[in-house]
Amino acid sequence: GNLAISTASISMLRAISFCLLTEPNGYKPHRDFGANVTNFLGKPNNSNTRSMIRLQIQHGLRDQGILTGPEYSVMVVSVSPHEIGIIIRIDEIMIESSTEVEPKEMILAYKYDFNNGTLEAVA
Repeated sequence: GNLAISTASISMLRAISFCLLTEPNGYKPHRDFGANVTNFLGKPNNSNTRSMIRLQIQHGLRDQGILTGPEYSVMVVSVSPHEIGIIIRIDEIMIESSTEVEPKEMILAYKYDFNNGTLEAVA
């Protein structure tokens, strides 16, 4: 097969998605790994719930050591009565080994459905 070397930026983006899309007890080596958004299944789509989801995601990313500094933000916005959008904006991607690579802004987007508790990445 073909082997490819991943960049630090790509590895970090994959780690963020893996953390958000992994449910507690879903990753055998670390049972407490994951953002645990299924806790919000059936909850109302209001500002308090959206704030709690944002804090839960930030906590999950920080606890896993994936995003620990002030270089990112998490926004949670209402999309419909039972769906929200989760947007993670990363102000500076980790600097690659090349000094010619400039920091980039990256945006990751997910949608969460309160009716079935699913979180999906949005392309």
